Amino acid sequence: MKKKSLVCLVTAVLMACAMIPSTAFAVENVSPAPPVNISIYTGNGKNIITWPAVADADGYMVYRKCQYENWKQIDKTTRSRTIDNSRELIPGIVYYYKIHTYIRPEMWDIESGDSAVVSVKYILPASKITKLSKKSRTSIKVYWSRVSDATGYKIYQKTGKGKWKCVKTIKSNNTLSYTKKSLKKGKKYYYKIRAYKTYGGHTGYAAYSSSKAKKL
Repeated sequence: MKKKSLVCLVTAVLMACAMIPSTAFAVENVSPAPPVNISIYTGNGKNIITWPAVADADGYMVYRKCQYENWKQIDKTTRSRTIDNSRELIPGIVYYYKIHTYIRPEMWDIESGDSAVVSVKYILPASKITKLSKKSRTSIKVYWSRVSDATGYKIYQKTGKGKWKCVKTIKSNNTLSYTKKSLKKGKKYYYKIRAYKTYGGHTGYAAYSSSKAKKL
């Protein structure tokens, strides 16, 4: 008799549970909306992306791609902006970005679909020649400003109306001067410099600096 009563009780409980909506046991799996009106620009060696906050969002996931890489996540943030200053960025290359909103109702994230894709060409800041110094009757020392994300610098020289020629490639970002020797006394020499950045076998360049001249 007791066994029969127990079976009846279990059956009644199972039937009652079946009548309760599933939402009573689990959070409804509804994807949030992605951000809209995304803005992007490049400056000071960084790509900066901003967007209006999405209501009830717990955060955002930022994805990037370019001609050398497929989409990959580069940031997870609770702010409505991200700054991409990765050492992987190559000057002159166009980078594409998209953003997912996410909510976290339980122990996992629920992501939105893709936002509209935005893009920008990454620009490495230009260096500038800070000083030209006469070191001897036949040599000039060139000084320039440091570009924090650069791999190195190329120094160009010309005389009069001659063509610019690269006379030295500097392969260290810590070297900020170079002495050009074996010059001709009485001649006027012009110099300009260009920062460059290399990553993954790819090299891109900043704009040329303004030129400066020195007469021996």
